[in-house]
Amino acid sequence: MQFILLYVMWLTVLLSAWKGPRGLTITLFLVACVLNVALFAHHATTKLNLSF
Repeated sequence: MQFILLYVMWLTVLLSAWKGPRGLTITLFLVACVLNVALFAHHATTKLNLSF
């Protein structure tokens, strides 16, 4: 679910870049980048329980 929302956020950024004002596009881009890094950090710091 989190990834779908992130993809929708990037779609909004692309549509804003195509037709929206420049300030809104830059703001949405920065928000999407922060959310991307936060989601990566959330998943990258999760410990995997592997048993070999």
